[in-house]
Amino acid sequence: MDIQQDKTPLMLSIGGGKGGVGKSMVSSNIAVQYAKEGLKVVLIDLDIGAANLHTIFGIRQPPKGLGEYFTTAKSQLEDYLLDTSVENLQLIPGSGFVPELANMRHFQKVKIINQMKTIDADLILLDLGAGSSMNIVDFFSMTNAGVIVTTPEPTAIINSYEFLKNVTFRILFRILKNEPKLLRIVKESAVPRKDKSAPTIEETLACLEKENSFFSENIRDVLNDLDFYMIFNQARKPSDAELFKKLNEICKRYLGLDLNVSGLIYYNDEVPSSVLKMTPISLSSPDSITTKMLRNHALTIMNSVADKYHKGIVVPFEQQYERALSWAHNDFVDNLLTQKRISKEVEKSNKAYTSKYNERVPSF
Repeated sequence: MDIQQDKTPLMLSIGGGKGGVGKSMVSSNIAVQYAKEGLKVVLIDLDIGAANLHTIFGIRQPPKGLGEYFTTAKSQLEDYLLDTSVENLQLIPGSGFVPELANMRHFQKVKIINQMKTIDADLILLDLGAGSSMNIVDFFSMTNAGVIVTTPEPTAIINSYEFLKNVTFRILFRILKNEPKLLRIVKESAVPRKDKSAPTIEETLACLEKENSFFSENIRDVLNDLDFYMIFNQARKPSDAELFKKLNEICKRYLGLDLNVSGLIYYNDEVPSSVLKMTPISLSSPDSITTKMLRNHALTIMNSVADKYHKGIVVPFEQQYERALSWAHNDFVDNLLTQKRISKEVEKSNKAYTSKYNERVPSF
């Protein structure tokens, strides 16, 4: 896999509006998949205040992390790289929490992004925290592409939309920061009207067009260039993929975004088992259905990003959706068989334990 056209690494951010959706599981495993493809990968834990990515790679207490980086004068990001057990994959932990970092100043964000660009790597993955804080939104919008990990549940889908809305409007606010009149129009469009309806992106752009056609067209171009990929984790059935369409329709109408579909990852009891082993499932169960799905997602996202940035090729949403739906149906049977096998193994283990326990308990 060849993604580099120059010496600057490609940067992908991985986030989402809701906690507990398996974001770190996804980021750690696709990092492994890229490294296995021969890319030189750096995974950075930017979950400020709740960093635990190092534990997935069996590192109980990292010797250094971003806390020290931000509080050490003239520090260089590359000095905080740690090797993992995976060839081609290094980690920058987020340990050493400093309360002030919860509200990081803009120059600090620019500093770390600029230093990321100088790291000797093909790809840098940012594992962001849950929610839509200013830090998370800014880092998500500063990379070449963003991956949103969520679950196919109503509350999680709503959180994903709100997350994308915050990212989109944050970008627009930055574009118009020196245009107070235009900025006011955009800010008003971010707030529901008295009848609780929200202005569509076309209504907002029409208002901007009346004031300044240059900025209106510029914003259209920026929205078209945004590259966001959706992964639904912990799915239970192929029909969960239908929510991709609904989310894309809402984002297209109100935010002017065309989302990219990566696909589903089914719930698999092997995943929590790999977490307990402090090993990514791609390593602890390389032949599992979940590892197969993660590899497909990793390659799909990378090929799509490379095609867009280097060739100007964008696959239509409908085509992406049909591909994801086809994979969902194919993977469902394999995952179902995996869960039945695990269930039988657990039942067998429980029977063996009960039998041994009964042998030790004296009868009266």
